[in-house]
Amino acid sequence: ASSGTIGADWRAGAEYEAIESVRLGDHSRRSAEFLLAPHVRFGPVRLTAGGRGMVFDGDEPAVLGLVGLDTEVLRGHTVRASWTQTVRRPSYTELNYNSPVSLGRAGLQREETDRFEAGWRFAAGQRMELGASLFEHRSSHVVDWVKAVPDALWTAADLGDVVSRGAQCDFSVRAGDRLRVGCGYTFVDRDIDADFYAGRYVADYPRHLLQTRCDIAATETLSAGFLGGFRWQVPTSMREGDDFGADGSVAVRWSPRFFKAAEFTAGCVNLWDASLDVPAGTPKPERRVWVAFAMTWR
Repeated sequence: ASSGTIGADWRAGAEYEAIESVRLGDHSRRSAEFLLAPHVRFGPVRLTAGGRGMVFDGDEPAVLGLVGLDTEVLRGHTVRASWTQTVRRPSYTELNYNSPVSLGRAGLQREETDRFEAGWRFAAGQRMELGASLFEHRSSHVVDWVKAVPDALWTAADLGDVVSRGAQCDFSVRAGDRLRVGCGYTFVDRDIDADFYAGRYVADYPRHLLQTRCDIAATETLSAGFLGGFRWQVPTSMREGDDFGADGSVAVRWSPRFFKAAEFTAGCVNLWDASLDVPAGTPKPERRVWVAFAMTWR
């Protein structure tokens, strides 16, 4: 039997956060991490198993696992499966924010998540790519901004256990050297044990999300990009209008031949003047037109 190829990926890092704010106060915190992911390859099959250690000031260390498998079952066809653990400390806003309409909560615990994912992807060189995947994310101590009753403040709260399950699929096609189009769809279903009147981010999410993209290079100096989307949000007591909305944005870039160091860009956000308020309870987004100019010196 032939022996496999053995290797390892590793990473080390440290982070320091500091903030001085009227609404949040003055705070600082530190963290450090070390990741080690040994892997072995037998032919087209690659197995990875390792972990990540994290230390925090003012909190207990975390040991996070990761396992992955990927293999090329046919030429261009890759299958992947993975389990990873992640951790997130509450933000300073979630811990300390204080305003007439929103209130943070000190002492929130860090969020811990187990992520299970499996998927398939096919690539035909640079011309076409498509894929599909299933996922399940199991989280504990998930933080969201909620209203306990209709006239209450938005308050940062620990929702306890949250399970998100769903599926994704996407494809992109390149037609020649000047046109690339793509489309992606995501379905999510989320189980939340906590009881509240309305939630703002975790509890107000798109159950169905369809996104499209088109990039066109009209000439060597002129190009344009379009992003479009359709979303069906889960129902919430705070939303005044429909749970369905469409969105779009466009940008045009021009780099003149006579002045290659310059780039002119113009675009439009909320192209269709959509009225869907996401998250619920926020003002209706306005259509905006913008322009920009940049220069690069070499």
